[in-house]
Amino acid sequence: MSPSLCSRYRAFAAVCERGDRVTLDGRRIVERKECPLPIAYIQEFPIVDGDTSTRNYDAVVAKLDLHGAAPQGLLLHSAGFDHDAGVFRIFDVWQTREDGERFTKEKLEPIIDAMIATATESGEDFAPPAREGWYELHDSMSG
Repeated sequence: MSPSLCSRYRAFAAVCERGDRVTLDGRRIVERKECPLPIAYIQEFPIVDGDTSTRNYDAVVAKLDLHGAAPQGLLLHSAGFDHDAGVFRIFDVWQTREDGERFTKEKLEPIIDAMIATATESGEDFAPPAREGWYELHDSMSG
């Protein structure tokens, strides 16, 4: 992200460092050092046979027990149905990929692994996402 974008958007200002310098004529110039780019993470689960239940998603959220506190490094989390694409989509924005991967490995995977084991034992379906991936954001804006 360019320094100008970093200074314009409050959501990313916290991850930017500030350096002041003074010119020979006494003017203060504020410079922004390079900002790390936020990282997006997406998962898509196909809607099968018109089933728009959020049972699995809701169970994972309940087991995470975050009490409204965002995990370290999470800037945005969203989840919902995209009926035009035929998917339930989870979309997150993290300050760094490392933050997202740490949360996934330490908090999310143990919950999902246990849910998969339970589903397998009872003969239920617990399908992984059809699409999953990380990508660096070029731009973002928040109000």
